[in-house]
Amino acid sequence: MVVISILAAITIVAYNGTQNRAKLSVLKNDLSQAASILESFKVQNSSESYPSDLAAAILAGLRGSGDTTFQYSADNTASSKTYCITATSQGVFGTAT
Repeated sequence: MVVISILAAITIVAYNGTQNRAKLSVLKNDLSQAASILESFKVQNSSESYPSDLAAAILAGLRGSGDTTFQYSADNTASSKTYCITATSQGVFGTAT
């Protein structure tokens, strides 16, 4: 019985680690795609600016997979325009700038 309990505990820990790596992989992919969409928008926009807010970014094509949610801000007033996007999915958090 003890051996079975130990093996079950090891299996559960390994399964949780695999699940967390999969969630992180999805989140990294979502952030990479988001960065590509934002850069593409900037190049196609005549003022070479990023979308002004999250709603504009969504209209530009920003989408996450599954239940990924984004928070987004842009600074188009600086000479070097910047943005920051964060994403959360299933308890995993990531950011891209």
